[in-house]
Amino acid sequence: MKKIDVEADTKRSKFLIKAMLIQVVVVLVIMFGLWAYLAA
Repeated sequence: MKKIDVEADTKRSKFLIKAMLIQVVVVLVIMFGLWAYLAA
């Protein structure tokens, strides 16, 4: 493995982690919004 490949891989995994976190946050926000809407 060349150093460039490792750097590109690190960037990709960081992006994937960010994407997963964003997905989780979005789902939580939607669920909380629905719960607040139904509870109101």
